[in-house]
Amino acid sequence: MSQISHKQDKGTIQVRIMKQGHRAFVPASQIEYLKSDSNYCYLHFTDKSTHLIASPMGGMLSKVGEGFIRLHSRYLCNSAHIREVDLRGLKVIMQSGAILPIATTRVNYLVPVLRQWAMGSVTNPPTQLW
Repeated sequence: MSQISHKQDKGTIQVRIMKQGHRAFVPASQIEYLKSDSNYCYLHFTDKSTHLIASPMGGMLSKVGEGFIRLHSRYLCNSAHIREVDLRGLKVIMQSGAILPIATTRVNYLVPVLRQWAMGSVTNPPTQLW
């Protein structure tokens, strides 16, 4: 299991891999998306590796930084790795092919943000969704 902390001065997050007993410094840009599972989060990286973090989703936005969008109570995605947005199907398709749901309670906020993203006018979307 891993723990996460934010190093704002270098624009990276610190992931501590408890099993291997060492620390790895990983740029937030390498995180494709995060998926919550109760009091834990799975970080899915662009190289398709995954790390389990002992932290609930609520505090993750401030740790990963700008460019991440809360799509759902269980999903946070890196806008730089979105391949496609399906507003009718309420889903986002990531560059890896992962399909992330858009919560119906967040649609009113996300539709304009994701449309701007699709037109290329949003590079750092706002991180707060309410």
